This record gives sequence, C-alpha cells and structure tokens, in this order.
Amino acid sequence: MDGIGNLLGLMARIAPKAMAAGVAVTIVASAALTFSEPVSAQPITTAEAVTRLFEQEIDPDWFAQSFLARVRLEDLAELLDGLTAEYGGFQSVIGEGRELTTRLETAEFTTTVVLDEEGRFTGLFFGQPTPVGGDLGAFVSEIAALPGQTSVLVTTDGGVMAAHKADLLLGVASAFKLLVLHALDQEIVKGTLAWDDIAILEETHKSLPSGILQDWPAGTPLTLATLAHLMISISDNTATDILIGVVGKETLEALSPINAPFVTTGELFRLKSRYNEAMIEAWIDGGIEDRRSIVARLENDPLRADRQLSRAIPEIEWFFSAYDLCSLLAATADLPMFGINPGLAVASDWATIAYKAGSEPGVLNLSTLMTGHDGRQHCVVASWNNSEPLDNGALFPPYRGILRALGGNGE
Repeated sequence: MDGIGNLLGLMARIAPKAMAAGVAVTIVASAALTFSEPVSAQPITTAEAVTRLFEQEIDPDWFAQSFLARVRLEDLAELLDGLTAEYGGFQSVIGEGRELTTRLETAEFTTTVVLDEEGRFTGLFFGQPTPVGGDLGAFVSEIAALPGQTSVLVTTDGGVMAAHKADLLLGVASAFKLLVLHALDQEIVKGTLAWDDIAILEETHKSLPSGILQDWPAGTPLTLATLAHLMISISDNTATDILIGVVGKETLEALSPINAPFVTTGELFRLKSRYNEAMIEAWIDGGIEDRRSIVARLENDPLRADRQLSRAIPEIEWFFSAYDLCSLLAATADLPMFGINPGLAVASDWATIAYKAGSEPGVLNLSTLMTGHDGRQHCVVASWNNSEPLDNGALFPPYRGILRALGGNGE
C-alpha cells in the first residue's frame, strides 16, 4: 500500500520475450552500485561516456573495478542491445554532470552517471522509458488494453483531452490519501485545526509500511503539517491513520459516501490478511452495517509484520473515479507537501507538480496535476485493477508518454 515515486532500476536487463512481443519493457534492479562523488578533472564528460557505450564496442577499461565487481559487462551489453532493439537507434545524450537524458528513436531514459578521476564508470543508473512522439489517444488506448479494469482521464484547464471510463469507480490504494489531505485542509481553512497543531504518536496508530513512523517511539509529538508531508511525499501509512483520527471517519464518509465505512490503512491490512478468510467473504457479501461490525472487530486483531498484503482482493479497497482524483488534486495542489515528490513527471518540465499514487497487489493508480511554464494546468489520472498481479512497468511508459505529450517541457 505504498505510493510510487520515480521507479528506476540500477543496472538492468531487458526481458527478451517482452521485446519480441513489442510490449513496454520493464527495467528492474539487478545490482547495487556505490555512487562516489565525481572528481572535477575527468578526461571525459558523463555525456560522452554514455554516448560511447552506445556507439562503440564496450571496453573494460571504461569501468572502475568497483563497478566490474558487481556488474558483468555481458549483461550491460545485453541491456544496451535490448534498448536499441526495442526503442530504435541511439540519438543523443542531453544534459551534463550526473543527471542526463539518453534519447533513442522512440523513447528516452533518465540516466545518472558517476565517473572516477580517470573517467571510468563507478555508477550507472537507467530509468523507465518515456516514449518520444505519439499522441494522447495512442497512449490512452495502450492503458485501456491492459488486462482487468482500467480508467484514464487527461484534462487541460478543466477540459477533457482524452478519457477512458473516467467515471468508473476503481480501487486506488494510497491515492485515497488525497481525500484525507482535502478533509484536513478544509478544517484548517475553517479554523478548527491548524498546521502547527500537535498530535501524539500512539502505539495503536502504528500501521505497516510504506512509511517511517511505524518505527518511531510512541509518545512522539508531531505537527499536522509534518504528518501531511509524510503522508503525501512518502505515503506514510501511520501518518495517514493519525490524520484520519484527527479529521474523523464521519467527515471522510460525508465527503466520499461510497467508501463508508471508511477504514484506516492498519484496518485494511488486518482485513485483507490471509488469516481472515471468513471476514473477507463477509465484507464482500455484506452491507454497510455488516461492514461496520467487521471494522469494530478488527480492533482486537493484532497487526503483525506478516500481515503485509500479498494477493489481489480488488473488492476491498478505497474507490474513486479518475474525475474524483482530478478534483481532489485541484483542491489541494497549492499545498506545500506536493513540492517534495514529483512522481513520474520531470520536475524541470513543469512550473508546479502535485502527485500522488497508490500500489498494492491488483491495484495501481497514478495521479498527477501539473502546471506548465505557459500557465496551463493538466491533470492525468490512470487507475488499473485486476484480480491477478499487475506488471506495474506496463503502465509507466504510456503514462509518461501522456505527460510528455502534454508539452510541459516546451517541446
């Protein structure tokens, strides 16, 4: 039940079957490299070093021993060959220093490079592909074709640019935290709460990750601003559950009646646990009062680490449409906690970014509201539910393609 930020891989290999099928390629982590600080007097720039990887046969002398100890050059060659086979020939490397963009014919990749004083690689970091070219319709169709249920909405200045089942209520995992933020902000605007109000972390508040507060000592005082920043930027579940208690479940249910009875993240972990099969069936088959009774029983159910979600149960979720999420982003986008994590958008491409996402077995959501340097505002929401495990990497490339097609980078 954690949010998704910039999902990148440290050194990677391409799945040959995926390339043959022409589907989006997922980059996965295969090595952890030590990123030492670069030395100024290098004989080659980082952009030249990456360009050389694509244009010449790989030479072991280009790599530090620390790199070679962790990565086989055969794997690196396979990665580069796979990228060009899937996305076309090498075009250019854009940028300087550590943070670059590597562009092929049909996609580009964020690329982080660290060289030692001899100009040898000590670190190399490729990100997920962003399609170059294409149009909104093609990217939306690609998402719509994913197995299971999908919903997509793309708006510009409030007008719908592209949509697929945008009014469909789907599970959104941690993206529901936008509703909690909106409810909190409403109370602060009314003056009943303030950002510097203090909440005390209690043992009963502690949920499971994502987040960090579950590891903090009970009794820690936390401002509402701190809790909101943690909830949005790193999708901290414990921070979220504290704030649900602050604003009240009744308030959240009034704002989103479809989600009554409203559950905390800790309650959802307990409810969807493999130890609670009978409770799961009763929730799915029961009415709202039956479900309230189940929530009351969950108070006596211990929340252990082995209750992490391990399978898809899309019937037990927080449900929102793409229109709902765009509205929640529009209502909260000016709040400062959105300045921490830009998500899948390239921060330099946009004047402002408000991002929240959610992921758990069988559920994935990506929600972004951006203001371009031209002042135009765009909202992009994509939700995907399935009773089978999701290949998250299949959604990221077309979603990134939509962000790029909207033109926040001025191209």
